[in-house]
Amino acid sequence: MLKAHRKLLDDASKNDDGTDDEKETSKDCPSENREEGTDDTVCGDCLSDFTDDGAGVCVADTEDDTEPVKTNWMLYGGVAVVAVLLLS
Repeated sequence: MLKAHRKLLDDASKNDDGTDDEKETSKDCPSENREEGTDDTVCGDCLSDFTDDGAGVCVADTEDDTEPVKTNWMLYGGVAVVAVLLLS
């Protein structure tokens, strides 16, 4: 059953003369965060503020503006002193 279905799909992609119908479609480069290419079927490099993620996808660059969480040792020390005074 699977082989018959696959054959139907393969036959559907053939033209009347038996050649494959592989028309290249134009790409929407801005929606892929890429520059326009040399023709309608190819896109250029990633736009500014975007970086290729290694898999061919342009992802937005992010700036890590968050500071690392700092431990408030004075607060913990104050709580410890109060606890020691109350327990004495």
